[in-house]
Amino acid sequence: MVLEVRGDLQALDLEEVERLLSFGDVFFEGNPFVGELLCTHPRLADLPRLSVFVSPLSRAEISELRNPDRHVNLEALVTDLMRRKLLRRTRRQKGELALSDLEDIRRRAGSAYRELRTACRFDHVLCNHDGEDSDHWDAFYYPLGDARRVLLAFADLLQGNVPAEVEQWETDLIP
Repeated sequence: MVLEVRGDLQALDLEEVERLLSFGDVFFEGNPFVGELLCTHPRLADLPRLSVFVSPLSRAEISELRNPDRHVNLEALVTDLMRRKLLRRTRRQKGELALSDLEDIRRRAGSAYRELRTACRFDHVLCNHDGEDSDHWDAFYYPLGDARRVLLAFADLLQGNVPAEVEQWETDLIP
């Protein structure tokens, strides 16, 4: 199966994924659009799986921001939030940014709201404000703050436990 993801074509061999998952192997996909396909494709419906979406905002924050009294354009806010995260991360990784880096950041930030809308299709949602662009992620030999909390929550999910910070989102949380 071939998908268009943020302007790039990505291929996924469903037969191979099905074969690997039938043996109980772990499969990780970092792209929410591909992850959504893995969660919803009928061919994979009977295979046991754990699907987790890592969000830059919590369910409570989104609900508060959607309050009409707030006058917040949620799509613009999510786009700006992700643009800033991606800029920090890319600067940390590369130092100087090329025009192609800025274009990639624009494209990825522009898809962030659509990606966030897919979170309701995942079994669990974890909010990670820090993200891998934060000093808390890897500057001290192990994650701290939100990064540590999300890592531990994910480990709990893998062990079959559902910690308190895990969320499930309803389909109408993000319009």
